[in-house]
Amino acid sequence: MFIAALISLVIIRTTKMPLEISTYIFLMSALFGSVLPDADHKSTRVGKVIPLWLFFKHRTVTHSIIIILLMVLVTKINYYVGYGLFIGVSSHILSDLFTVNGCPFFYPLSKEKQRLGKIKTGGKDERKIVIIVGALLIILSGIYALDFVKYLGDRSYIN
Repeated sequence: MFIAALISLVIIRTTKMPLEISTYIFLMSALFGSVLPDADHKSTRVGKVIPLWLFFKHRTVTHSIIIILLMVLVTKINYYVGYGLFIGVSSHILSDLFTVNGCPFFYPLSKEKQRLGKIKTGGKDERKIVIIVGALLIILSGIYALDFVKYLGDRSYIN
C-alpha cells in the first residue's frame, strides 16, 4: 500500500495533476488497488469484503498480468479510477515478485512463479523497505501539503 501511495503522489506531483476531486479519486483507487490482489485470500480484510477466494486460489489470477490488463480496461470506463487501480494492483504484484513466494505472472498460461528477489514476507528486509518507503511517503506528502497551502492562498483563479 505504501508503494502505491508513493507512486501515486509522485505521479500527481510530476504531472502537476490539479487539486480536484479526480486527483483524490485517483489516489483512493490506487490505495484500494494496492490491496485488491489479496482479495483471493480469505483471511485478509479485503478478502472478507470482496471474497475472490471463493473463485480463485491465492496468488493466481489476481497476481497475474490478467488483472493488470483488466485495470487497463477500467480506464476506458473511468480514467482516474482505472489508472489508480492499475498503479495499485501493479505495485502490489511487483512487490510480491520480490518475495520468496513470487507470483505466477503469466497465469493461466504458466503456473510457474516468477521471482525478482528473495524477501521474506514479514521479515527484516521487508520491514526496512516499509520504513524507507514510509519515510519517503511522509516527505512527499509534506511537499504536496505545502503545494496545497500555496494553492489555497493563490487568489489568481478568482476573476
